[in-house]
This record gives sequence, C-alpha cells and structure tokens, in this order.
Amino acid sequence: MSSPSPRDPERGVGRADGSSRSTGEAASDGEESPQSTWQGLAPGFVRAAAADRLKALAHPDRLRIVEALAGGPRTVSQLAAAVGRPLNMVSRNLRVLRDARVVQCSKRGNSVLYVLGDRDVARLAAVAYRGAGGQLRKVVSLAPTVAELGAGDTRAGEPDSSQDQGVEGVD
Repeated sequence: MSSPSPRDPERGVGRADGSSRSTGEAASDGEESPQSTWQGLAPGFVRAAAADRLKALAHPDRLRIVEALAGGPRTVSQLAAAVGRPLNMVSRNLRVLRDARVVQCSKRGNSVLYVLGDRDVARLAAVAYRGAGGQLRKVVSLAPTVAELGAGDTRAGEPDSSQDQGVEGVD
C-alpha cells in the first residue's frame, strides 16, 4: 500500500515551494472542495494517498482499532483487549494502518505506543459509519416484516407445503 512519492515525475512535485504536506492535513471543516486543500500537490498523488488510506480502513477490525485509538494512545496488547482480537491479528492490522500512515507508533521503554496519524482518520471512520448506517436503515425499512409475510408461518419466505398444488405420481 505504498503511496507514490510526492516527487514522482509522473505525478508532479509536492508543493510549488518544494515542501511536502500530508493529505491528512485538511484545511478546515468548512465547505471547501477537496481540491482546495491540495495546495499545489499533484492531484494524482493526492488521490493515490487518499485511496491508500481508504483501503487501509476497509476492514472491520482496522476500523475497531481506529475507534480504540480515538480515545488516546494504546499499546498492541491494550488494542487487542479493546477490540477482542488476538495479538498477532492486531499487529498485522496495525502494520497495514502504519504503512498507510493512518497510525503512528513510538517506542516508550519496552512498549510501542500507537496513535492516530491525524484527527481526520477518526472523522473519516465516523463518516463511513454514518453512511453505512443510513444505507442499512433504508434496507431494513424496505424489508418485509414477519407480520407482512404471515405471522403464523415460521418459515417466512418459503411456500406453504399444505397448499402445495403439485402433481404427484405422474409418470
């Protein structure tokens, strides 16, 4: 999941002044278009970095890790306990998140502390949850209820065998 270098010739250079900037450094919470926050970065580079972040978040366990880290720095063992997953699985997911710069780590004595790479990561997860929740509510509202299917039939959606009109014994 490596992002192209901001100096990749096919994607242009970083900023016009030669410095680079993380795509996580959004301008503000205002109504600006995404392009207005790119400030001289090549659009292809910014899109590739954004896609890497989204791909890194595209797993329920990694979203749970982001949720846990939204509460503050944690060690791998604290994260494993918080998300209810084995230590090796959490470590693997942290590596994916770290490679995409979604999380950062620092060594503190014998422990490694993980933190969110920036505050936009938690907001990005929240937006995804909000959108998914809205879509699921629509699907649920369209699904027929048990009463609509026939409250007496415990095999909702299956044909009633007592009313089977099939022909038996036809040679």
